[in-house]
Amino acid sequence: MLNVYKVTSENINSAVTLHGESVLKQPLIKCMRAVKTEVLRLINTWISTLSSISESARIPELPSIYMSFVPPLFDTVLFDYQRNVPSAREPEVLSACTVLITQMKEKVSEDVPKILDALFGCTLEMINKDFEDFPEHRINFFQFIRSIIVNCFTALMLIPPAQFTLIVDAIVWAFKHTTRNITEIGLEILDRLLDSFSTKVSPDMAQSFYQQYYLTILSHLLSVVTDSTMAQVAGW
Repeated sequence: MLNVYKVTSENINSAVTLHGESVLKQPLIKCMRAVKTEVLRLINTWISTLSSISESARIPELPSIYMSFVPPLFDTVLFDYQRNVPSAREPEVLSACTVLITQMKEKVSEDVPKILDALFGCTLEMINKDFEDFPEHRINFFQFIRSIIVNCFTALMLIPPAQFTLIVDAIVWAFKHTTRNITEIGLEILDRLLDSFSTKVSPDMAQSFYQQYYLTILSHLLSVVTDSTMAQVAGW
């Protein structure tokens, strides 16, 4: 599957290089992108199915099967996503990583910084200009962030402080979004983040987080509560 994905991607990239981004609208290229999407959906199904088998049959080898699959997945899919022009990036890549993190939990903590390096910055640049462009990437991006905080929170202790600050900024931007489902995800992420710092880290680390971010987060929350338009979006 990954070989099919890689070859198809290389053909699309060559076409974009030769003819520009307008080539992405051509029927043949759309079919190629559909192939990539289906490969990613198959990967999602495979990961979820393995997890179900692991839980029901308690097969100890399954985590090692996962981990033997992760490096080639990173090399093929993440690199392709990062190097592509924004309009050629598949939103299902974010979904695939969300599924992987959700199923593997702390087992992929050491790989999360690599995933963030490949996906976070380039996706944020796509969606932070307004509240409308790239809607699929937008919702998948925040679900991806939620999956990290919920399933392998300790991975956030492994990333540079500047990148962690960008994640906090993204969470704030999410709960101030004009689209209700994204606002709700943003508030849920914030709730999980605060709960994790109160229960999963040392008091010193929690205090450091509160000193740096608490007042800023509170200020943004109050701005949402006192804005009648935003409060309506959030359902308050």
